[in-house]
Amino acid sequence: MAWQIAARIVTWAVLLGLQVLVFEHLRSYRPRRGLSWSRRTNRKRSYWLRGKVVKYARHLALIHGILVVERNPAWTSRACPKCHRLAERFSPGGAGYPSRLACGHCGWTGDANVAAALNLKPKWDRTFRYPTKEEVKAAAEPRRAGNGGAASRANGPTADALPA
Repeated sequence: MAWQIAARIVTWAVLLGLQVLVFEHLRSYRPRRGLSWSRRTNRKRSYWLRGKVVKYARHLALIHGILVVERNPAWTSRACPKCHRLAERFSPGGAGYPSRLACGHCGWTGDANVAAALNLKPKWDRTFRYPTKEEVKAAAEPRRAGNGGAASRANGPTADALPA
């Protein structure tokens, strides 16, 4: 399975004429305590498979002259890819994992995974701006209020925060 996934990724990269593939560095995973045996085992297998995919993609990409690098994903899904400030993650329906990102500074709204992918390029260029301690503290304030990280909005950003 890992060979098939890696082959598809490299084939896609060759068709698009890419020279560099950037992956998130997710190798140092340790499942947290308190999870059931099956959940811990499934997470271990998931990270093992991701490692194999990167290994095989690196091998196949080398044949085609494509460079494969890994970068630390820290803060990539929390930073706005447009203005590079910390943004708020929210869930569109108000329930579930917060998969969307809304920037209160520039108004950019999009999927958090897309923001992470867009922020990995500046990490490759080494121009990614890490948040300051004050920004991290300010971003953590709503969580301390006991409402699960959601600001005063229950169902995502307001209409004035969305781009036109």
